[in-house]
Order: sequence, then structure tokens, then C-alpha cells
Amino acid sequence: MGTQYSSIEHAVASPGWRRLNELRKKITQLRIGQSIALIDIQYLMDIQALIEPPHQPFCPNLQQLQVELGLQSRPYTYVFLAGDSLASFELMWYSIVHLPRGLMASTMQMVALRSPMIQHIEASVSDSPFINYGLFPNLRSLEHEGRFSMKSWAQLCTGCPLLEVVQLQWRNPTLADENPSIYSVQDIQTLLALEVLEVSSDGMEGVPSLCILRNTNMPQLRRLDVVLERQGSPETITAVFSNIRAHSPLLETLIVTGERLEWGSFASFTGLHILELFGSLSAFKAEDILSIAESIPNMDSLCISSSDEGLDRTRTAFTPPVLQSMAKRCHQLSDLRVPLDTLSTPWTSEPPTPACKFTRLESLILDPLHAEGWAVEPVAKYLAHLCPSVANFESFVVHPDENGAETGGPDYSTEEEERSIVKMERLFFSLKAGDGTVEAGSE
Repeated sequence: MGTQYSSIEHAVASPGWRRLNELRKKITQLRIGQSIALIDIQYLMDIQALIEPPHQPFCPNLQQLQVELGLQSRPYTYVFLAGDSLASFELMWYSIVHLPRGLMASTMQMVALRSPMIQHIEASVSDSPFINYGLFPNLRSLEHEGRFSMKSWAQLCTGCPLLEVVQLQWRNPTLADENPSIYSVQDIQTLLALEVLEVSSDGMEGVPSLCILRNTNMPQLRRLDVVLERQGSPETITAVFSNIRAHSPLLETLIVTGERLEWGSFASFTGLHILELFGSLSAFKAEDILSIAESIPNMDSLCISSSDEGLDRTRTAFTPPVLQSMAKRCHQLSDLRVPLDTLSTPWTSEPPTPACKFTRLESLILDPLHAEGWAVEPVAKYLAHLCPSVANFESFVVHPDENGAETGGPDYSTEEEERSIVKMERLFFSLKAGDGTVEAGSE
């Protein structure tokens, strides 16, 4: 800590302490990026104890505290810094050694005792699933990365009535409860003020989002983003979303990732403005897509995409006639990301004129876009006519192989496909901006 003094009393009288004493009372934001030695922390606390009553915060006006720790650091040692003024607390803590069970939970208890007015918590911890966030009654926003438990969720619902935003990212994609079945359908929780819920996972097995969705009423919910991979039967998942539709009438944005979903059931969310569905492209049926388009005509944004990383070469039911049907029904669409299969359409040098057009569409992403190499120009012309207002256009062109096979192949674009992607996008904008002729050098 620099200069050493013969006694604490001597240190208090020093110019260095006087400067620090003035500075600490002005600090409103503080970031700790590396561990501070325990002996130095104790030294500061001893000096403070001589001039102030016990349990006073070292930084009495601190509003935001961010702590990033690793190795064998102990987060509870920094609790002395904050008090009632603290509104935002961020803790990033990863340890490569085994730490005593409950250490993180006890640390949060200490933080809650000293700083009960906290409104925002962001915690990214290696393994501490039983944190009681319900100890923070003024909490409005929570971001938790790591393991989690239904016990913690129940405490959160009970103790945080003002909660508006929850973002959970599982590291280990399982419930930490020894017996999660005890939290049955009868144990319904309510978050009256919650507007945003996001539940995701880094793991391959998905996360227990269903346990949360099934057991929680959220009447003010406006945005829901969940991962449901490998969880429950399609019937169970459909029942859960039926409950959400009934008890969350204000929902405007719905983002769902999963493999066992009845995609057509999302057409019942008629008040949505944004719908994003990620799953197996082969599972989407034309009637599902048309049902969504007909039932949710006021959508601003629609995304139907693969949940796999990399290029998905699966042929889909999304064909040019389906795309035209969407243009006829969804007049408010400004953003559209869907696959498109043009292989079954008999293309000529002059493609058919679309019967309807997207009049407000600003962004169009076709992923993948199945097309023959020779058909790139007529497809580009067709799309330019169909989407005259688009300013952002991207396509991930997929060609059949030399044997005519329309599936299989690498999960990335080949050199020929890369050339077709460039050509498709150049032709699209040339045709849309000009008088219908192709710019020189576009071939």
C-alpha cells in the first residue's frame, strides 16, 4: 500500500490519508480488476474505524461497483466498500480451485445486508447455483451467468416484486436442485412487473426453461427469449406456451430455440411484433408458415432459421409462392430472415412478376437460398421486384451438387457458392436501382 506508518493513529494524521479520505467520499463508480491483498484491506478498515462509527461504507456515495476476480480471490472482502447508496453491483468471479460450498451465496447475503437498495445485479460465477437474490427487494434487473436452481428462482419471485428484466445463462445446462420435481405445477410463482425474460445456455443439452415457464405467471411480459432444446415432449411445450399466451397478453417479442416444437402453434400469438424461431428447418411446414402469416399480420420482424451453427443445407417448405403469400398478408414487415427454396420453380430469363410486393420491407436475409447456378440472375430479378424497398439484402446461396443432390455437403459455402452469393447480391441491387437491366461487369 506504499508508505508504512508506526501506528494506525500516525497513518490517520498523514497527508496521504487526508487525500484518500476526501477522495473516497467522492467516488460514485468503482471497478476492481484484480485482487487487493487482505492485509491492505484490513489496513484501510482499521484506519476508517478510528474516525467513523462501525459498519460505515468506505465509499459512502458509491452507486456502481464492478468486481472482476479469479483464482482464489474471496469476493466478500470487498463488501466494506459499499452502503445504502449502491444501486448497481457486478461480480465476475471464476476460480480454478474448489471453493467452500455456499461461499458465493454467503457473499451475496453480506452485500444485501449492507446495500439493500441495489436495483441491478450482474453475476457471472463459476459454480454457485443457490444464490438467494430474493434478499434484494428493490431489484429491477438481474443478469446471472452460471448454474441456477429452482429454489433460487422461487426466492427471486417471492422477494423481488419490482423485477422487470431477468437474463439467465446456464453454464451447466441442468437444474442444480437435488430434487427439482418438488417444484411442481402447483407451486406457481408470480412476477407482476417482469417485462423481459431471457433464458439461454452454452451447453448442448439445453436448459430447464420449461420449469420456469410452467411455474411462473408474468402478466406484464413483453419479451420472451428461451432455449428449449431437448426438453419435454411437443405436447408439453405446446401446453406451456398456451399458458403463456393466456397469462401474458402484452407479449410483443417471442424468440424460441428448440427441436421438438409444433411451429404452427405460435400462430396463436396474434399480438406479436417480433417472432424468431430457431429449430430444424425440415420441421417447418408450409401450412405452419402461412398460418403464422395469416394470424399475425402486424408483425414487424420475422425470423425462421436453423438452430445449428454453420450453413444448414436442408431444403425447406419456404418457396417463392409462400414468400408471395407473406407479402400479401404481412404489410407491416420491415425485417425478414427465412430460408428460400427456388429449385422447384421453373425459372426462365424473364421470371414471373410477383402478384404482391413487400412494400415496407427494409432488410431481407435468405439463409439458405437454394438455387441452381444458372438461375441466379432470374432469382435476383424476381426478388428485386418482390422487395423494392429493401436496403439490406444478404443471401447464402446453396447449389445442388453435380449429381443433382439437394442436401448434404459442408456446413460452409463452397467457392462456387461464394461467387454466386456475390453475384446474387450485386444483381439484386443493380436491378432494383436501375431500369431492369444488369450493370456491366455483373457477370
